[in-house]
Amino acid sequence: MFTKASIGFVALSIFAAMQPVVARERILERDNRAVYLHPRRFGQEQPAVLQKLRDACPGQVCGVLAGQAVTPLLAAQPECSQQDLADSIIDASKQFDAATQAKMIAIAKEYRQAEKNTPPDFSTNPPTARNSVFCQKAPKNPELNGLVQAQDPANNPNLFFDPAKGATVQKGSQANTAPFRGGAKAGNGNGNAGNNGNNGNAGNNGNKGNAGNNGNTGNNGNKGNNGNANAGNNNNNAGNNAGNNNAGNNKGGIGNFGKCSVPRIEFAAGIDGRRETSFQPSDKASFTQGSAQNIDIITRAMCDQLVNTCGADQTAKDTCAKAKAAASAAPVKTGAQADAFNKVFGINTNFAKVTPLDNQGRPVVG
Repeated sequence: MFTKASIGFVALSIFAAMQPVVARERILERDNRAVYLHPRRFGQEQPAVLQKLRDACPGQVCGVLAGQAVTPLLAAQPECSQQDLADSIIDASKQFDAATQAKMIAIAKEYRQAEKNTPPDFSTNPPTARNSVFCQKAPKNPELNGLVQAQDPANNPNLFFDPAKGATVQKGSQANTAPFRGGAKAGNGNGNAGNNGNNGNAGNNGNKGNAGNNGNTGNNGNKGNNGNANAGNNNNNAGNNAGNNNAGNNKGGIGNFGKCSVPRIEFAAGIDGRRETSFQPSDKASFTQGSAQNIDIITRAMCDQLVNTCGADQTAKDTCAKAKAAASAAPVKTGAQADAFNKVFGINTNFAKVTPLDNQGRPVVG
């Protein structure tokens, strides 16, 4: 026999069954923070790429990255945070063997193209599904050139959610409603201002006059670089300062590092949650490379940033090349490598006293 309570329950069940289901791919969040992961669309589980990343490399590196990878996919996160995390995955991959590195790069590319949470516009009835805005800067690593996040095909193609404004914006009303097309810029790790793989440069008439473009400092064709045809040309300047305005500058100092601090590397256990000892730049504001067991990864990245983003002079670049060579000559995976690098810049450190540890936290013998 139906009671009044059971009749009410049946009616409520029927009413609930009649409501439309919004089958959007998303991560459950509250107050702009992930609560837990759950199916993002019917038939899809949490982004498989997160588990792939967690299992991609030994030690705690990939586990930490996988934990960090959730937040950039949340709705209120800045438009470039997903790309930045993908860059971090590639940066971290460089400390591992070739097979692991290739796997992590593939995961980074997959992660970069994962769909980001985007709330519907509830001011309309029914709510209107919106797209997420696009990052408007080149990635640090060229493997990510031209990649953008996926969008739910059910979205209104003309509406975007801008997390910076917390509001809907119309397609074409601002630059981030279209993928980045400005070409590779300084900081992509290659000085590749004219990157042939950059889809945004295809047929770009604006590049015809780039002979004097400030962004082309490292471009061999930089005819507009008055007084120094070799400025930024590492191939021509390598070990050949004769006749160059910078000749002899190394005698008086280590150089001018532009907007960056003097390069310095530290060596310790526990960096980025690692058990093993590793290296990292001391000043993360100037040098954004993450930690690595192989100091060559750190020194290469720091010297590249002097060229690509710091605005350092040639003397500073030459000093960094010497420091890089000094670090490579010291005992591998020991604090002596950091000491050797730092000493070239006139910085005395004693990281050689730090006991090297393996990825289980055990002292390395011999």
